[in-house]
Amino acid sequence: MVHPSNRPSFRGPIVELIGPLTQSAGETFTQALMGRAPRVIRVGENTQGFFSDTLSRRLPNGWMIYLPNEVFRTEEGQALDAIGIPPDILVPAFAAPDIGANRDTALAAALDQLALNYQNEIPENARTPSQAASRENSCALCRQFRTVCQRAMEFFADVRSARAPGF
Repeated sequence: MVHPSNRPSFRGPIVELIGPLTQSAGETFTQALMGRAPRVIRVGENTQGFFSDTLSRRLPNGWMIYLPNEVFRTEEGQALDAIGIPPDILVPAFAAPDIGANRDTALAAALDQLALNYQNEIPENARTPSQAASRENSCALCRQFRTVCQRAMEFFADVRSARAPGF
């Protein structure tokens, strides 16, 4: 059993990006975050649905066989193999039109969700000056992070366009 620590820790809003490329340990991690406080909001598409490690055996003819040997279940007892873990906010992850236009709609939705969570974290009339300043700093961090991500997308678009065909 894992128990909360008394040490200082992050208690703010958390958003996790998930999609079809989230599989195996990524899915196990995502499932471990389900039901936690503060609630982790999943943005993107369903994960792949491949949770288990495999048990490998060599057959008499020399072939290898790999069998799943675990079942991961949610707190409610549901196995999410094959269907994957669904997002809370469904947004296409790595859609071809977005990649071609240097957009990351899942990341943009995650940043929007973080900004919204920070704005709603403390009611306007209950904010102390330090809470309001903390909220403003957090929103500023979201804006800065969005700028950094946009610059990274532009950089990778430049790299992609500079590549020789077939590279």
